[in-house]
Amino acid sequence: MAREAGISNQVSFGQNSINAHSINVISRAGSARGIREGRQEGVCSKCSAQIGKRYFLRRHHCRVCHRAFCGKCCRSRIPLAGQPGLHRACVECSRVSAEKEPILVRLCDLAERIRSIPGIPKSDNAMDISMTTIGTVEALELCERALKPIEDFHAAAEAAGNQRERSVRDDREREAQSKKLFKGDPDMAETETEALEVPDIPRVSRDVFTGVRRGRSHAPRPWGLCGRPLASNGFTRCPTHKEDFHSCDSEEF
Repeated sequence: MAREAGISNQVSFGQNSINAHSINVISRAGSARGIREGRQEGVCSKCSAQIGKRYFLRRHHCRVCHRAFCGKCCRSRIPLAGQPGLHRACVECSRVSAEKEPILVRLCDLAERIRSIPGIPKSDNAMDISMTTIGTVEALELCERALKPIEDFHAAAEAAGNQRERSVRDDREREAQSKKLFKGDPDMAETETEALEVPDIPRVSRDVFTGVRRGRSHAPRPWGLCGRPLASNGFTRCPTHKEDFHSCDSEEF
């Protein structure tokens, strides 16, 4: 089972390799080990047939799993990453390659279609499909990285839309309150006054004859002879005298 898992991670197709790493995975040590095991056993790893010169049955080695096979069990040809042409592979490795090829082609095509969507910012760490050896897991990660900018873009657009909706709703509420206040709605006027926290200041007007400012609900304020209005205690500040405060005879204009 572990050997089959190793096989599945090393098969390649076309210009895009199924191998998650480069062709260096097929090391000389692994190849020599597979050849040595086949010579010691002298049998095919698939059908257990006697192989070798003495049996007039040529020994072949799979370029993926490095095991020894007879010509019948190792007659397939598959491409390998970084090497031109087709290379000999056993039945199991060729079957895995045939099963994985359509899936990887579709995954790579999906990732490229996602990356080419107009209006979506491109990811900085996006993988170049045509220049990188890629496996099934890497193809899935490539699709996930291609989807990440789209998800961020839609999240930002949704947040901006919610902010605009809140702003429009607040503007409509303020406009409705202004219309009710303009029409003289006493309840709205009271609510608007409480919201603005306007202090209770008496309205002030001027006398038509003297021009003196006075409150509407108050009697005319007394004025001193110096022309300054008197305070409630009968004192006023006069800039023409040295004293800070002095008492003047009051006179109403």
